[in-house]
Amino acid sequence: MKKVIFILFHCSLSLPLFQQVSRMDFPDVLMAKHTVLSSSNITQTFFSDQGAWFAYCLPSRPQDCGGFIGPLIMEYEGKWLANSFAQLSISEGANPINLSAANIVANYYPGLLRQSISISNLKIQIDLIFTSKKEALVQTSITNTAPSTRIFTIEWKGTALLNSAVVSKSNNRVSTTTGTVFAYVIDFISPQLNYNITNTSKTYNAQCSSISVASNTTIKFLQSHKYYPGAGTLAPTSNGFDTEFNSNEARWNLYLNNYFKEVPTSLSWQQKKLAVKCIETLTTNWRGAAGAGILHDGVFPSASYNGFYGVWSWDSWKQAVGMIDFNIDLAKENILCLFDHQTNEGMIPDYIDINGVGNNRDTKPPLSAWAVNALFKKSQDLLFLKNIYPKLCKYHNWWYTYRDHDKDSLCEYGSTDGTLIAAKWESGMDNAVRFDNCSLLSNGTGAWSLNQESVDLNAYLYKEKIYLADMAGILGIQNEKDKFLAEAARLKIKINSTFYSPAKGFYYDRGINSGNFSTVEGPEGWIPLWAGVAGNAEATQVKNMMSLPNKFNTFMPLPTLCADATQFNPANGYWRGPVWVDQFYFGVSGLYNYGFQNTADQMISNFFSNTSGLFTEEPIRENYNPTNGNGLNANNFSWSSAHILMLLKGITSGTTRIPANEKKNGLLSCIYPNPTATTLYIDCEEVAEGSFNLSIADTQGKIVREETMIKSDSPLAIDITMLMNGTYLITIEGKGFIKTEKIIIQH
Repeated sequence: MKKVIFILFHCSLSLPLFQQVSRMDFPDVLMAKHTVLSSSNITQTFFSDQGAWFAYCLPSRPQDCGGFIGPLIMEYEGKWLANSFAQLSISEGANPINLSAANIVANYYPGLLRQSISISNLKIQIDLIFTSKKEALVQTSITNTAPSTRIFTIEWKGTALLNSAVVSKSNNRVSTTTGTVFAYVIDFISPQLNYNITNTSKTYNAQCSSISVASNTTIKFLQSHKYYPGAGTLAPTSNGFDTEFNSNEARWNLYLNNYFKEVPTSLSWQQKKLAVKCIETLTTNWRGAAGAGILHDGVFPSASYNGFYGVWSWDSWKQAVGMIDFNIDLAKENILCLFDHQTNEGMIPDYIDINGVGNNRDTKPPLSAWAVNALFKKSQDLLFLKNIYPKLCKYHNWWYTYRDHDKDSLCEYGSTDGTLIAAKWESGMDNAVRFDNCSLLSNGTGAWSLNQESVDLNAYLYKEKIYLADMAGILGIQNEKDKFLAEAARLKIKINSTFYSPAKGFYYDRGINSGNFSTVEGPEGWIPLWAGVAGNAEATQVKNMMSLPNKFNTFMPLPTLCADATQFNPANGYWRGPVWVDQFYFGVSGLYNYGFQNTADQMISNFFSNTSGLFTEEPIRENYNPTNGNGLNANNFSWSSAHILMLLKGITSGTTRIPANEKKNGLLSCIYPNPTATTLYIDCEEVAEGSFNLSIADTQGKIVREETMIKSDSPLAIDITMLMNGTYLITIEGKGFIKTEKIIIQH
């Protein structure tokens, strides 16, 4: 496995042609079978698509054969309307055909549920696809393989399980309502057939009698299943099933091939199946714009847990980066979904639900510019960048207005309502040990800070300044570019002088008044490596700490609390021990940024080898036990899926930094690596103390980037993700010297 992972992350930047795949290559990468015994139990894996607010499963019992389990209705919470609300039964004359005794094959393909049933010289195929966020189509094809014509009675029936549900009928339509909350509708739309529909307040039966089917002939029945929060009456699609099926198949094949053309061709088939599992998870958690709250399409953290029925801010930024390579339109929507609720002051709420109710008591760590940068790098959408840039700036500046208690340009997590719990939530690491002894300080009306400055927050803000400077340069706003770069240079010095402990070789939060470091190690200490803040010496010490088995190099590496802490609780600690895949990703990305490939490779190998369920039909979990790799908490978790896609693709937060002993002589000793994908580093001994000029020109001589830089003891990072692939000339000009070198940028 180690060899595979090494190849995965150190493949050539110029990838060979990949082999096209089909969605039919990937049956049942997730087990989506269920029997509804309780309407409120939604922890299982199910299938949804197109941003729909309803979902289905395959049957897990023979007696449910002929129907799909569900629907699960999603709004401000998820509830199963029925075990199977469109259950097929067939009779020949007075004799029912026992479908539960049939030979049954039920599969969940990407974007498709399918049952294939063989019994009594009948072949039955039932397909379910989503055509939009409001509709699913179910086609039932029945083929008579007997040598003679046969006469059948075909019927569908269903029973609503919810106490508040009321079933009604009108023409060829069955509707189920619960007051004004929702209406789930089935239209029986096969035009050549007449349906006799009867109902009670909880049940219905839709029957077609005297259906004649000649030998080796197929008859097809089509149903349109519809639900959309607050949408009223919905008309069925005007397209036929074959047209919609072909469109659905093309879309899903595009999702898969869009992703696989971006990843190393050395991915094993098991790794490809894992990638498809992640894509299915993110797509099932996709909810279309609806209600007063979800104004752009968004992605739930998990639709398998009612506590996650909404969109969260830093979840959305992470999900967007993971989705860019297979569904860039959804990635963009997911970013905009939270900015729809940006306050006049610039704050982004923690989360928002369909009704517009959310949590404005706190926000989440600032990763939005990271997501926008990744999206622009892929799309080159200047209009999107132009529209989102001022909102990013407003959010960035909000931190310094409302979360910098002593105005020293180092921010703290906090809350708007003066509650300590909301201030801890703002970190994203809700119950992290580093906040156990914190209290709140008032910053004025509606603004409180913890009495502790956090290293991860300020490292995120540093990285945001770099991204915002690049965006400003692309948009031609030179003064703002210069401002952000100058702020970043000053902040980098502050972070290293304030939060790094030379005695322990790690970064820690620090008390505002006491000046004391926090007493335990956690992932906040490796975020400076991900952000490119650390110097080489500091990064080496952090790497050493991360490599210790009694600290972070556990069976499944990089837990959210060092393993030797007394509070370490790997099974039930939430942010006090379990491994979260996002923090693992930031950790190994940071190691790669500073050239510690061997350490990162081994941790990645252990991650894929030791994480339970990744290569089975089990769901992706919210977090994992570092001592045994077992999954913990919510099933079908979006940001875990997003970061696994990033890991399978390769480290993308930065480009591997060449260690000092691998640098070449001459100018390449100060500009590296070359070729590069995202970041250039400048560490040139010829540059005297003070400032020097840097310019990057394309092969036609056009200057695409120019700035004045200040030499520091640490290598200077130049983010070049906004530049297109190609060959460029980089020139460094200082007092008494000028040198030019060719560089290759290949994302």
